[in-house]
Amino acid sequence: MRLSPIPLARGLRRWREALLVAALTVSTLVILPSAPASADALVVRDADDDAVRQSSSTFATGDFGTDLRSVRFEHRAAAVEAVAVLDPGVPVLGVLEIDVDGDGNRDFFLAGAALAVDPGPVPGAPLNTVPCAGASTSEISGAARSLRFTVPRRCLDFPATVSMRVGILSSRSDPETGANTVVTDVAPDARADGAPVFTRALPVATVRATTAPPEPVISVRPSATSQPVGGPAVRLRVRVSRRAGGAIVVREGSSVLARTTIRPGRAAVVRLPSRLAVGVHRLVVEFVPRAPRRFSSASATISIRVTR
Repeated sequence: MRLSPIPLARGLRRWREALLVAALTVSTLVILPSAPASADALVVRDADDDAVRQSSSTFATGDFGTDLRSVRFEHRAAAVEAVAVLDPGVPVLGVLEIDVDGDGNRDFFLAGAALAVDPGPVPGAPLNTVPCAGASTSEISGAARSLRFTVPRRCLDFPATVSMRVGILSSRSDPETGANTVVTDVAPDARADGAPVFTRALPVATVRATTAPPEPVISVRPSATSQPVGGPAVRLRVRVSRRAGGAIVVREGSSVLARTTIRPGRAAVVRLPSRLAVGVHRLVVEFVPRAPRRFSSASATISIRVTR
C-alpha cells in the first residue's frame, strides 16, 4: 500500500470515525474458537511491510508490528464473516467495512460489537449505529493471531452479494519524537490516490439442502394380545407402505426379540419368543429399509401380556 500523505490523511479521518465506535465497544472483544472455512471463502493476501505510520509531521510505510498478513472473507447463509491474520503482540482495533450495493463505497462498518451505517460524505454527520444482536469482533491470540468479524445477514437486510475490506489501527507514541502516531493497514490495499478497494462481490455461499427420504407407514397386527408362558407364541403380521423392503426388528428395550425380512409390497410374519416372562411387554416393531436413500426407517409400538 504505497500512498501519499495527503490522500491518506483523508482516509484516516474515516477510520477515526469508525474507531470512535470501537473505542466504546472494545470491552466486548472476546476470545472465541476459529470457524472452519468453506469452499466459497475468498482469501486476500496482504503485502509485507505495507502498514502506514503517520503523525502530524511524519509519514512512513513498513511493518511497525501492525501488519495484516491475510484476510479470509465469507458470505454465509446466516452471516458475513472476515478473519484477519495479523502480527502478534501490538494491541489493535479492527474495522470491517461492507458494501452491499456494489458501488465501491462502504454502506456498513463493524467496529467491536457495534454495527453502524456510513453517514456518507457529509462533514460532521453523526454515526448511526444499527441494533444487531450477534454482531461481534473476536480475537484469537497466540502465534497465529487473528481477528474474526461476524455480522448477521438480517442486520444488512439480507443482501444478495457483499463486498468487504478489513482494516486495523494502532496508536502509540513515536519513540524518537514523542509525538502521537497512528499505524494502519488495510486489505485489500487502497489505490494510490487513497480510494478504498473492496473485494469482488461475494454471493451467498452455496447451501446444499438435504431432503429426508419419505417415511413409510408400518402396520402391525398381532394374532393375539396375550400368550401363556411356554405356550403358543403370538405372531405379528407386519406390512410397510410405499413398497419398501428391508428388515423387521422386534425390540423390548435394548433387547432384540425377533427379526425377519420384508419384501416390497408383501407382508412379513414375526413370531415372538415363547418363553417371555409373565407380565406386560411393551414391544417396538421397527422397519429398517434396505435402501435408506429412498426410504427412512419407521416403527410402531404394541403391548403383549404374558400369563401363567
